[in-house]
Amino acid sequence: MASSQSSRAASSSEADDFASASSGAFCFKRKYSSQTVSESDDSEDAKSEDPVGASESVKTSAIKKKSRLSVADEAAEVGRTASSSSKSSIDFGLYVTKVSGLVEDNQSGQFTAYNLRDIISNHPSKLIESIQFNYLFEIDWLVAQYPKESRSAPLTLVHGNQGASKTDLDVEAMSHEHVNLVQARLDMPYGTHHSKLMILRYADGIRIVVHTANLIERDWHQKTQCGWLSPLLKPLPAEASSNDGDSPTNLRADLCRYLRRYRHPRVGRWADLIESYDCSGLRVFLIASCPGRHSADQLNEFGHLKLRQVLRQFDFGANSKDACLVGQFSSIGSLGSESSKWLTAEFMASFAAGGSPGGGGGGDGSALKLIYPTKDDVRQSLEGFPAGGSLPYRQSVAKQQPWLNRFLHSWSASRSSRSRAMPHMKSYLRYSGGSGSPRLSWYLVTSANLSKAAWGSLEKKGTQLAIRSYELGVLFVARQFGLPNFSLEAANAAACIPVPFDLPPCRYKATDKPWIVDLAYRDLPDTHGNIWCPPMCGN
Repeated sequence: MASSQSSRAASSSEADDFASASSGAFCFKRKYSSQTVSESDDSEDAKSEDPVGASESVKTSAIKKKSRLSVADEAAEVGRTASSSSKSSIDFGLYVTKVSGLVEDNQSGQFTAYNLRDIISNHPSKLIESIQFNYLFEIDWLVAQYPKESRSAPLTLVHGNQGASKTDLDVEAMSHEHVNLVQARLDMPYGTHHSKLMILRYADGIRIVVHTANLIERDWHQKTQCGWLSPLLKPLPAEASSNDGDSPTNLRADLCRYLRRYRHPRVGRWADLIESYDCSGLRVFLIASCPGRHSADQLNEFGHLKLRQVLRQFDFGANSKDACLVGQFSSIGSLGSESSKWLTAEFMASFAAGGSPGGGGGGDGSALKLIYPTKDDVRQSLEGFPAGGSLPYRQSVAKQQPWLNRFLHSWSASRSSRSRAMPHMKSYLRYSGGSGSPRLSWYLVTSANLSKAAWGSLEKKGTQLAIRSYELGVLFVARQFGLPNFSLEAANAAACIPVPFDLPPCRYKATDKPWIVDLAYRDLPDTHGNIWCPPMCGN
């Protein structure tokens, strides 16, 4: 009989309990949180965002801060520079994480693959301090990923743990004197601290990393994860003013605004530090979510309205007729009794900003394609059924929104050899060109799943946006890189952006069902001969 592997969870309530079924196949039982979950449209399960039982520049001179209103002009200037350069590949800073079980050839070429140690050590200069924002931590494992010479460098961990899970994290941190913990404020019920952000300070500069993986070992093993690694950002000259050194996309200002929303001196100190570094060579936008009810001059600062505000600065009209919008995620929240309650209304309005797909309003959602793994995607994956612990879509939510299935498409990532590595990454994009040669107008890599908690929900006749969770993503707009579109073809090196999954996505077959984490699957075993029978299903 095969043996099971237990992996350390973020708290005792999240620990895996692998029990052997009497038939000889393993029955994976998950311990669920005792937290009361509201199933109404206005609240989200705090655990619906992440694992159930899962242990889950260029060198430039300082420039004056650019107004967001001039961003299209900035893109045009970049375009003139790009068109006069060679057709060498643009380094977008995007990467996928290494997957155990893939041969090395599948982890090279178009896709840059890193493990956590690669990311932290991606600079010859010594790391002198860092801050990590995340949902789940394994501190012992995390510290071991740092270079030996930097394992005593100050390390701040920003988390949202409460109750017993906070106590467990406090205890684990006690054995590491250089580790400081910051508990993020969660001002809205059912919210989570879900952002994945690293800021790494070296002797000669800083790097910013926005990514999708929890800081636990299993999230870096056999899942599809991705992220953005900034170039080394150098300090500004001593004589630079406070307005110098931001990017044309105002990323530095947006990041500092996000950090100051934590209202904690240890985090605010990093905002002050970042303001002294030159970010003028960056071309990506920051799309963040922070808990609270945002209105008036803060209405468009976070969530899907921030995405809408940025996309409205560009005209994608030329690519609207056959354009499709793709959302790819690892969890689904309660979206309402019909699509028009949120998905094809306010969220679609933000998603489609800059030119409505299909040449119309896009309100019926006909141009919307959502990628979420099927039961068989999970069953046949490298991890088998345990991969489903990081895909926490629940029966109670799914039963309320059967209409969602018509938008769903299966997971396929043959272009990066990751079809069997279940996604924990989240991404959103706009493309046109069908199956011939997809052209992307923009691509967003983020921690945000498909939920109101992550993206926000409008209130008070659209004058207020309620967001429950912390989220963070980076948006790549082709025009901002001086390109009409991004390409997926390696032959078009100058415009090729490394999206791991296949386009166009494949719609669910009639027999396909979305993976439901608290539903028993006993009919067919997974790739390791195991079955899935969570305790609340009864055995």
